[in-house]
Amino acid sequence: MPKSFAKAVETQELRDKVQGAHAAIINVQEETLLGRGVLANKAQAENKPGGIKKVTAEIELEVNMHLMVLARCFELEY
Repeated sequence: MPKSFAKAVETQELRDKVQGAHAAIINVQEETLLGRGVLANKAQAENKPGGIKKVTAEIELEVNMHLMVLARCFELEY
């Protein structure tokens, strides 16, 4: 196999890996943002003071996790 052909194949494989990783990062970002919408709906559905306090605590933990995931996605992209 000629060196130029092998190099082209290698370059294409690397490009495919990068595009695959980018697509995976985008997918994680979308899922995380959709999860934040679910949390917002969960907060709006609660109407008792004790329930609101409990849901708020749960949401805080989830939002922190979502923000860490999004931050890591942005690190990986750039």
